Amino acid sequence: NIKKVFFNNINAVSHSMMKDNWAIEDCVIRYENLLRTEIPRDTNNFPVIDLIILGIGDDGHTASLFPGTKGLKESVKSVIKNWVPQINTYRITITYPILLNANEIILLAKGERKEKILKEIALGFGENYPIHKILKSNVNVTTILGIN
Repeated sequence: NIKKVFFNNINAVSHSMMKDNWAIEDCVIRYENLLRTEIPRDTNNFPVIDLIILGIGDDGHTASLFPGTKGLKESVKSVIKNWVPQINTYRITITYPILLNANEIILLAKGERKEKILKEIALGFGENYPIHKILKSNVNVTTILGIN
């Protein structure tokens, strides 16, 4: 897991979105408060995370921003509860405003389908994939392929 191979070896803090035995709504509020109180802010008083490590799904989703979900349209809130009909559940996710305000993003991708999506986006296509918005933003994104 990423904590074992990465966070245990650097001077950094990571925060889980979920808390055992907490309602999802309470986890959203807790994480939003954490961002508000623990993360430095920019001149617009919006959180700026130094480094975000993301993955990509076979459908081009990232974080828990899945194709066709309401979370893709969130432009104000930092953290939301996002209904994902593809897996018939709610997921907590940070939103594009947070992702696009990060200093740096590392994108981990493994598998032919994910590499195909990344190639499509690099060729100027793939606007329907949620990861597209991040890859075509001004954020410094480093993509690492073939990660186990």
